[in-house]
Amino acid sequence: MLIMQLLVDGVGKGAIYAALALAIVVCHRSTGLINFAQGEFATLSAMLTAVLTASGIPVWFSLGIAVVVSFIGGALIQFVVVRPTLKRPHLVQIMITIGLYICANAVGQIVFGPTPRPLDPLFPAGGFSLVGIRISWDLVGVVLLQALVITALTLFFSRTKAGLGFRAVATAPAASRVVGIRVERMHMVGWGIAAALGAVAGVSLTNLGVYVEPSMMTPVLVFSLAAVTIGGFDSAIGAIVGGVVMGVVETFATSLIPGLSGDAGMLVSLVVIVAILLVRPQGIFGRERVARV
Repeated sequence: MLIMQLLVDGVGKGAIYAALALAIVVCHRSTGLINFAQGEFATLSAMLTAVLTASGIPVWFSLGIAVVVSFIGGALIQFVVVRPTLKRPHLVQIMITIGLYICANAVGQIVFGPTPRPLDPLFPAGGFSLVGIRISWDLVGVVLLQALVITALTLFFSRTKAGLGFRAVATAPAASRVVGIRVERMHMVGWGIAAALGAVAGVSLTNLGVYVEPSMMTPVLVFSLAAVTIGGFDSAIGAIVGGVVMGVVETFATSLIPGLSGDAGMLVSLVVIVAILLVRPQGIFGRERVARV
């Protein structure tokens, strides 16, 4: 029964990892960059939600505002900071995202302060038992919310003109430009969507017992990077599967192996990243890049 309880708890964490991993994939497919600031963007969104709820705005409405603000902020950051570096060496681009991480963390420290604060729950308290397994409404709500967001995003990419345009740009940017698709605009949309996804993931995390504070999403970012490494940086399905896998692996490892609780649990993700890179660098669902010589 312990195994089943850990499995259920792991799926709850994995749903959040999957959402942030999907945000990383969207950023990577739009501009070819791994956004190391993705977690801090999500933290700022959770902080904004906490401030809005503290002022008397209902938590769901506050989350909606945070998602919209995050989308606009992500798009503007891509336009102002990232776009000018896209033709520069890849190392410069990576350093830009690390700089964004540091700046976002500093903004959180200055504006929000270092004191952890609770956030009003999105879902009702309590839970139920199923064949001896304790399942909280928070966990059910978090999983369903991430599933709803991921489904909506999938429909956007497969059924809307903007979504199809984004996929075309991600696959063949030069050809997309020839047929009239505004590639730069699609890049902004990609970063905006990624930031909005991060907002949902950040607020959802607070329903699993995490307080809002600077760097609250750093461990989640590490596990999400491991999830993307498992699934492949160009695969949305891989990000989702990898996120759930990492949630389950982390829960089992930190519960059954002494000394791996807390931040030490991130060791699990680092081991997974190294192992996958050695065995299958493109990820399980990723496409192997072929260069013409």
